[in-house]
Amino acid sequence: RYFPGGVKEVAPFAFMAVFLLFKPYGLWGWERIERV
Repeated sequence: RYFPGGVKEVAPFAFMAVFLLFKPYGLWGWERIERV
């Protein structure tokens, strides 16, 4: 209600941006840590 319809398209990008801020290594970072 409070946001325009375009938010649904931007939400995934915003979520990924916040996710990357908390996990700098990204999803593939876990594999690198385990193999190293």
